[in-house]
Amino acid sequence: MFEKLNFTNLLRYGLNGGVFLLALTLTRVGFDTTIFGSSGLVQSSALVLIAIVVGCLIYTIHIALVQDWVQKFLMMLVFCKYRGLKKCLEYPEVKDPKEDLPHPDSFLVRTYMRDYNRWIRRCNYPKFQQNMDQWSTQIHFLYGCFWAILTGAIIGGIMSNIIHFHIFLCLVVLSVLSLCGAVIQDCNALIYDCLFIIQKENIIKDLSETKPTDEET
Repeated sequence: MFEKLNFTNLLRYGLNGGVFLLALTLTRVGFDTTIFGSSGLVQSSALVLIAIVVGCLIYTIHIALVQDWVQKFLMMLVFCKYRGLKKCLEYPEVKDPKEDLPHPDSFLVRTYMRDYNRWIRRCNYPKFQQNMDQWSTQIHFLYGCFWAILTGAIIGGIMSNIIHFHIFLCLVVLSVLSLCGAVIQDCNALIYDCLFIIQKENIIKDLSETKPTDEET
């Protein structure tokens, strides 16, 4: 299992678990004990496995319960400012009204159209879409950091006998900054996806197929 675990997978699934454990330990025992003392964080032989499991749990819960609401908010925000991008994620009108299908302007159809065009780019332009997937991984990492830092700080504060208010406050601010960064980048990624769909007639050359010119060689 671990031989296929590259940095992209760690960033999306595993590192958030490590961030959660670090935030929990900081609020539970303080900075000095976490870094220089015997907090038990570095001694645990199962630390890597625990971090990956917690990171996967954070990612899965975010995708299952929160991501759709975030995307609805972002689409409303982007389409209010750039109305021309709205039509690119709409499915063509169904001619037969008897057919029971989702409304062309529904959130489900917009999500499908966005994912469908991603799948097309992933098949036809893998190198190009790989860069977009890496960007998506970074965005999900920021979302995961928000949940990991916030929940770790809250649970660690509850478990602690001493209130480390300054550490808790710093972690809350850091979690909010992570959320703001994720929302801004996710909004930009949505605009990029819409622009790619609009310009689908322009051929995006796959990086694997580009050959250096005589001047470059």
